[in-house]
Amino acid sequence: EHRLEVARSLGATDTVNNSRGDAVEQIMEATEGKGVDFVVECIGTPSGWDLCQNIVADGGEVTILGVHGHPGSINLQTLWQKNVSIHTGNVHGYTMQAFVEKIVSGAIDASKLISHNAYGLEDIEEAYEFFGNANATHSLKVILTNNLINKAAEFPCSFDGSVADANRMTITS
Repeated sequence: EHRLEVARSLGATDTVNNSRGDAVEQIMEATEGKGVDFVVECIGTPSGWDLCQNIVADGGEVTILGVHGHPGSINLQTLWQKNVSIHTGNVHGYTMQAFVEKIVSGAIDASKLISHNAYGLEDIEEAYEFFGNANATHSLKVILTNNLINKAAEFPCSFDGSVADANRMTITS
């Protein structure tokens, strides 16, 4: 329910609770059988990808942000008939132009997706554990900051600032 609240705060006009496994039916009913013009897949599971394929409208777009660790099926016969555009990649702006344009134009306030900004790189294991329990912690996107760069300044070192020297920087005590 927390994620649905966040979606509404981002401007979602309708939200769907899929706890009964009937999200496709709910969405198709709400859109009078049309489907959704712009679908963002954030789950990273085969079932999430399958849901996206079943709700995208004719001529619609699907942008895949979820990190997929398992294969998913492409229902090419259905997507081809719908003339769907699919954007994938390692969150490169040029592969997800429509999504990035929505953020740049202000249609989507991506800052609202950042739920926790309290972890430094030295806390990376704790941050991953926290994010791994997203249902309990209500985490959406957890930001890590490079707090180690300041700690490195506490040690005497030789570094001329060049990229070449960055690979051979020495720390002395």
